[in-house]
Amino acid sequence: SLEQQAQAHRRNIQQREDLLTQIRKMPGFESFLKPEKFSTLSKAFKGRPVLLLTVAEEQCDALVVSPSSSITHLSFTDMSQDV
Repeated sequence: SLEQQAQAHRRNIQQREDLLTQIRKMPGFESFLKPEKFSTLSKAFKGRPVLLLTVAEEQCDALVVSPSSSITHLSFTDMSQDV
């Protein structure tokens, strides 16, 4: 049933979170599968902008992040993952 599927999904989510908690308690894995902090990423800029792309069925987008931390959003509405 739909309710059983939803319960199984919630159990899977909880199991995943429990595993991540266990992994993150291990030395060197404190940020396992967590996004990088901007301060860490910005060190890789080396004075140049960085382009972050997202691709989805409906459209593609990009964020242009400058070394000064300004962010510009670009939307490519005529493009999708099929292009």
